[in-house]
Amino acid sequence: MPEKGCATGLQLYQPSSFKGQLLKKYLPYVKGLHVVLERFHIEKQEYTIPQDFQDICHQVFDAEVLEYAFFNGTPSVHQKQVIQIFKENSILGYAKRSSVPGIKANFDLETRILNKLHSAGIHNVPQCLYLGTLSNEEQLFIQSTRKTKSSFTHHTLKPLHWDFLSTVKEKTGQVFECKESGLYNSLLKFQDLISGFQLKDFDILKERLRAVLKELESTKLPVSVYHRDFTPWNMFVEKGKLFVFDWEYAETAYPAYLDAFHFYTQTAMLVKKWSPEKVFKGYVKQRITFKKYIADPDRLYQYYLLDIMSLYLDREDRVLSAEEAIEIIAPWLQLFEFLSAYDGTK
Repeated sequence: MPEKGCATGLQLYQPSSFKGQLLKKYLPYVKGLHVVLERFHIEKQEYTIPQDFQDICHQVFDAEVLEYAFFNGTPSVHQKQVIQIFKENSILGYAKRSSVPGIKANFDLETRILNKLHSAGIHNVPQCLYLGTLSNEEQLFIQSTRKTKSSFTHHTLKPLHWDFLSTVKEKTGQVFECKESGLYNSLLKFQDLISGFQLKDFDILKERLRAVLKELESTKLPVSVYHRDFTPWNMFVEKGKLFVFDWEYAETAYPAYLDAFHFYTQTAMLVKKWSPEKVFKGYVKQRITFKKYIADPDRLYQYYLLDIMSLYLDREDRVLSAEEAIEIIAPWLQLFEFLSAYDGTK
């Protein structure tokens, strides 16, 4: 990020930990102290930003002078560079770029989803401002934002989260035969992914998965657009409104309100560092809230857990052993087992 525009550039960073929040808040004031730079392994560097990228940004935002903050992405199979584009104290938009075919396909998907949401009258999501290819064959995706230096995020489910999901259900919802839904296809893929694994844990999971698929074959559920990564770090609150971004994993026909389970579970596991057992007990305490919106939250929570395990195994770009697969899905699998044994009482 530019040294002079550090305070605005740091809005690219959405920390969940207390230390990260302190760093974001105070770094602009102490960045001139050598001891601080050394303590946090911060180095001053000079970079040249590709001219074709700059030219596109100047055209998209109709500005002669722009500033940029870069994040090279969390190491994973879907790692990509994210760029915040701003001018002085005003954040104008965000860009993502990558040369990896799977990630480029995600940019296309995100564009279609955002267009669908806007067409349905949902406007507290980004607009796609540009989708194209740079001279080095990287795909470039640029989106709008309403983020400011005053924006903040919640790490617990609030009424505004439920209101947003209710709006998505209302404006994109329909009733589907489950066997035609994205969820059903995801669970079929999961069944295929684990079919060759011989561990006892997988034998139990295969049996339960077969039962769920059979159950879904004759079930109708209200479905709607599903963000699939609805977490505090993919949203912010600005002027009392929830703004949700990063729709690159989104689906169009999943059970309504499934995103609430993802928000709760990922925050509990990744931010609070809760064990699967503690996550389950926390859910039981909050279950009354889920029941306000979902007729059978226990069943839908199980659907969510099967889907997230399917997603994470499918994302791997290598052949997994049974032991490696178990390690990847272990927290969700343990939580799934707690829920499968739950009878709906305290």
